[in-house]
Amino acid sequence: MLGTYAYPGEEMEEEKWGVKPGEHIPGEVLHSYLTAFAQKFGVLERTRFNTKLDSIERGEKGGWLLNVKGERAGSILAQKLILATGVTSQAFLPNFEGQESFGKPLFHSKNFSQNADTLKTVNKVTIFGATKSAWDAVYAYATVGVEVDWVIRGMVP
Repeated sequence: MLGTYAYPGEEMEEEKWGVKPGEHIPGEVLHSYLTAFAQKFGVLERTRFNTKLDSIERGEKGGWLLNVKGERAGSILAQKLILATGVTSQAFLPNFEGQESFGKPLFHSKNFSQNADTLKTVNKVTIFGATKSAWDAVYAYATVGVEVDWVIRGMVP
């Protein structure tokens, strides 16, 4: 929702992004916002597109050695490494006992648009996950009156 997502130095103003306070932020708007932020703060020029990470090794003097393939193939030495996956990662749909005979649609949020008719045909859904796409699905169902059970995997201390 607007007001809950903004980076310092690039606020998400209603006039610029077309979302009112308390409203859901559509994925397209979030993409545009993140792109504008990346351009403004020089992230895009440090981004390698069309590149595949081939391997990660500990560097001889610390840090991490990343070997990449693609348009700018080679090695990158990094002092810090963050592994972040999301909408561009492989879709994961867990298997559970009895799913073959469940009789209801089971789909990954990646395929939500192909299953949009469920917004009108179901009374209750369960959403598994805590990413932006899970939030979008929860919001879409809840705003049309569908009862939502939201399952978020947590870590036990």
